[in-house]
This record gives sequence, C-alpha cells and structure tokens, in this order.
Amino acid sequence: MYNKLFVENLQVQEGAETLHSEGLLNDEQLKTAHHEFPSHFYHANIFVKIGLFIFTILVLLFVQGLFFMLVAETLFRSKDHIWGSFQFVISLIMFFMIENAAFFQNRKFYRSGTDNALIYAACLSLICSLVMIFKLSNDGLVTVSIACGVAGIAARRYGDIFLSVLAFILLNVVLFLILIKFPFGKAILPFATMLYWGIIGYFARNLKQNDSYYYWHDAADVIETVALLGFYAGGNYWVVRECSANLEHQYPSVQVPFAALFYLFMVVIPLVYFYAAHRFRERKFLIMSLLCIVFSIITYRNYHAVAPL
Repeated sequence: MYNKLFVENLQVQEGAETLHSEGLLNDEQLKTAHHEFPSHFYHANIFVKIGLFIFTILVLLFVQGLFFMLVAETLFRSKDHIWGSFQFVISLIMFFMIENAAFFQNRKFYRSGTDNALIYAACLSLICSLVMIFKLSNDGLVTVSIACGVAGIAARRYGDIFLSVLAFILLNVVLFLILIKFPFGKAILPFATMLYWGIIGYFARNLKQNDSYYYWHDAADVIETVALLGFYAGGNYWVVRECSANLEHQYPSVQVPFAALFYLFMVVIPLVYFYAAHRFRERKFLIMSLLCIVFSIITYRNYHAVAPL
C-alpha cells in the first residue's frame, strides 16, 4: 500500500533531524537532507491524527449501521453464517478501499489516522466474519489463532506497529493456550514464555539493524521493547505465582516450585538490561532496567514485609 521509497526517505529525514537536535548537523545540512530524500506523505500533528482516526471510525460505523438497517429484517432471521458472510463482504470492501482507493494514493496517507482506522476496522471485521461463518466462538484457541494470523498478515503488508505487536502478543497467547492443556506444559510455561520473547526480541533487533527491512524498522523497534518486558514478566515471581494460582484455582496463592530461581530472575534480568544499556548505548535498555528494578522491589515487598510501606 505505501510507497517504500517514501518510507525509506522519511526514516532518513527522521535520522537527520535526530542528528540535528544533537548538534551533529547544521541547519543547511538538515535542509539538504530533506531536499535530497523527499517524502511526499501527508504529515499532521498527533492531535490531527487522533481526530482523523476517530472521524474515520465514526464514518465507518455510520455506513455499516446504514447497511445493517437496510437488511436488518433479513439478517435478524438468519443464522450466524449469514451474518458472517455479510461481515466478510464488508471487510473485503474496506480492504479494497485501502489497496485501491485513488483518494489515498493522491493524499499519500501514511499512519495519518485515517488509514490506520480503515486497516484496524477491516482486520476486526474479517476476524469476526470468519469466527461467525465457521462457528468458532466457543473455541478460544482457534479464535485467537485466526486473529493472530489476520494481524500478522496485515502487519506484514502494512508495516503497522500496533498490528505487529498485537500479532506477537496473540502468538504468545496461542502458546499459552496450548501449554496449559498439559500438566508438563503448565510446569514449563514461565520458561517457554521467556524463551519465546527472547527469540522474538533477538530477531526484532536483527531486523531493525538490517537496512533491507526498513519498511518494518519502526515496528521492529517497538516489538523489541515489548519483548524485553515479556522476557522479564515471564520470569517474575509475582507473575508466575499468581498465574499458577489462577490456573490451579488456588486462592490465596501458594509458594511455587523453583521460587528461588524466579527470585534470581527478578534480580539478574534488570542487571542484564542495565549492562546492555551500557554496552549498546541505548536508552531503551536503561529505562527497561529501571522499570524492572522497581517492579522487582514491589514484587518482593508484596510477599515479604521487610519494612513499613
């Protein structure tokens, strides 16, 4: 959908603006960078983007509501698969608008709010239609798998940050739903979660550093951040203990096996992030390290009253 050359040039411009803010480029050099690497996307501030997003959602709701009113009597008497088929057609129309509408090509929208709203609405409509057509509402694993597949394909196509993060979170949910079906799976769930987010973070970092995949650089950067949080959460004692209690229906929660190991993770992982911040000179790791340290202290304080609050 998006012009990849404009996307690449936009990232060059953003890099030049970062260097300019740090005093490494002067005004003339920044102007030259914008001239040599033009990006003709529609640009607006965050408030305009939010307004366009909300306005587009309202328009979509109005149009779809109007269609429903015209055929409401027929749909109310029909079965779920008829509703699903109608919703499927609506999703195809929205995808057709996204891919072929001359309005978007002329305005050159890129993460402007309008295109985001259309993409999210089309994906949600497609997911709902597939669930209704195949009557999958009672099967959580299949429903989440379909949502993960749709979000992943859309993220691959549009390079959208939100859909990219959502796809990997849903994939983690799929892994969770599979493992809890087996006693052994419940036992290894924290380690599987840490391994999953460790792999995702590793590949996201490599993708971000590969210039050939500039179309997904922004998404990979956010996914790496989410992976850092997911890796820590998978080994956090509070998360493991409370999730175990919910799965086993034990209230209040009780001590989990290998508790000392999870306490060790609470200490070591933030220190590893702190070292990575020093090693790679990235603020992201420093912020994650500090957040994890705070949450580790809160977790320990929750189970061991070492001092008044």
